[in-house]
Amino acid sequence: MKIDKNLLDVFFEIDLEKFIKKLFSYLLSSYPFEGVHLYLIDEDRLKPLKTVGNIPSLNLDLLLEFSISGQTFEMEDVYCLPLTDKDESIGVLCLKGKEIPKKEIKQILPLLSKAFKNALEFFHLKVNQNEEKVVIENISEAVAITDTDLNIKDVNASFMEMIGFRIPIVEVLKSNLLDLMPEFEKPFLEKVDKVKENLLPEEITLELIKVKISPVIVDILGERQLKNLVFIFKYPKG
Repeated sequence: MKIDKNLLDVFFEIDLEKFIKKLFSYLLSSYPFEGVHLYLIDEDRLKPLKTVGNIPSLNLDLLLEFSISGQTFEMEDVYCLPLTDKDESIGVLCLKGKEIPKKEIKQILPLLSKAFKNALEFFHLKVNQNEEKVVIENISEAVAITDTDLNIKDVNASFMEMIGFRIPIVEVLKSNLLDLMPEFEKPFLEKVDKVKENLLPEEITLELIKVKISPVIVDILGERQLKNLVFIFKYPKG
């Protein structure tokens, strides 16, 4: 099944609340579903998070059993997809579509499952980034986080001290790492390219400074992709 542009927009929404809104909007505008219901497991019960339309005769206790077992529930024109987060059951998405061919619904269900997993990956990534922010501010080494083109996304106080506080933090966050450190030439860029290619950390020593380069990797639709690069600068003691 070819993924259309609107579904791709759902796939790559990084805000979980907006993802759910976009998902419902996509399903209800692209298909003649009579009902779309999303339930989450809370204290061993299924509780509605968002419901549009009517899906009669849903037995939530039975749905909970199917959700925990990881099985898709199907009854006449109702299809319920179990949702998981890190192999743990978290809820179920139910669709009612009498006018939609069964073959078409069975094609879209795996895509919806991947879309949820993708959204949850982004959610955990955002949480991890917040945690990383706390970590980098509490280590002595200078740290810079960049995108794959070396545009700076974040630095810690030690990094600002390393460059002599000669540039305001607002300007640093608009800069490329090589603009701030033009002395980092070919050997440095070769290491960066190696990290990007192999998705494994590398180290390089440039004059008096050792630089560790680590990839930040996310799993998008089952494919490992490079999202950011982390640079840790360490001067020798003494």
